[in-house]
Amino acid sequence: MIKAGGVLKMIEEERVMMESLMCLQRAGADIILAYFALQAARCLCDPQERLKNLLRHSGNGFCADCGSPNPKWV
Repeated sequence: MIKAGGVLKMIEEERVMMESLMCLQRAGADIILAYFALQAARCLCDPQERLKNLLRHSGNGFCADCGSPNPKWV
């Protein structure tokens, strides 16, 4: 369903994918097997992808340490 919604541009596929994985983890799962495991691993490991994902959330447009706008590092 996530892949289909992404292809049809009904949802932000990457964001929904990561949120669904985080929900499973918060629910107590120790191991998660998913058809988008490789895609999720790339999102978690690539610093630029991590930054892009973090900046999508409100309040993350400023550095938490120094207050600079539009941080470019994670």
